[in-house]
Amino acid sequence: MKRVDIIIPTHNELDSLNELIARIETVIVSLKNKRDFSVGLIIVDDSTDETIKRLEEYVDQKKWLTVIRLTRQFGQVNAIIAGLNYTKADAAIVMDADLQEPPEIIPQMINAHLQGSDIVLIKRPSETKNIFYRICSKIFYKLQSTFFDISIPENVGEFRLLSRRAIDFIITRPEVTTFFRGISLWPGYQFSFIEIERSKRFAGETKYNFFRSLTVAMDGIISFSSRPLRLSSIISFVMILMALLGSFYAVFLRLYTSTWVPGWTLLFIAILFFTGVQLFILGIISEYILRISENIKQRPRYVINYIKKQEDFE
Repeated sequence: MKRVDIIIPTHNELDSLNELIARIETVIVSLKNKRDFSVGLIIVDDSTDETIKRLEEYVDQKKWLTVIRLTRQFGQVNAIIAGLNYTKADAAIVMDADLQEPPEIIPQMINAHLQGSDIVLIKRPSETKNIFYRICSKIFYKLQSTFFDISIPENVGEFRLLSRRAIDFIITRPEVTTFFRGISLWPGYQFSFIEIERSKRFAGETKYNFFRSLTVAMDGIISFSSRPLRLSSIISFVMILMALLGSFYAVFLRLYTSTWVPGWTLLFIAILFFTGVQLFILGIISEYILRISENIKQRPRYVINYIKKQEDFE
């Protein structure tokens, strides 16, 4: 018998929890009836509302449900890693709790896995957020195609199926800062797509504001490419060359023409320009140093408060 675990991180999802559990249960029952599968649900919770109380009530009723309670909020990716570390299944499906991507697609994902895909990605035809977010998303994917060592498909989120070897690869990586969308594709395992239309959130508001999305994008760029550092070196070289050319041009004007350029004007422009360039380069270097520092500290990615499940479920 094969085992598949569905892993869902939750943070203050009380309003959508009943609908989520009901739809997941329908999928689990359907799979159990049609295939010789053991399907479990692992919810990793770091909520500050009543979500955990409702989950504990469900554990007593659903033998296929396991709840991992973290001590505090460690972030979505670390909650996912906690679930991946816990599961012993042959494959795991990672999805969000907001029901924007339907759990009813799970049987189709499993079929794609059984046909040979180590990773099955859910692809949206287009982003459904506002135009500013869509423009920023386009810029990010343009940057990743230029800077990344791997190609990350556009309009693909965390919702995906991972084979056992893909799970093992992810959980054995030593880095603390993980760009989940990239690390799962980095080994080059075979992957496939399933296209769906994305729905609106069932309840509540998205936890991903612009600044959090920007942080995730930076994690991706810094984690999967050293080219920004090389770019900063190239920019520095170009700036030095421009400074030399500007100096030669100023000397030429002074010696061979009657044109007079006030020294303070050139000095002011040069200071502003080179200060901006230096700060930009220092910012890039600082991002790399920050991530090196986080990895050197070797702090745990998450801390589990307790795990609750029905003991008879294998």
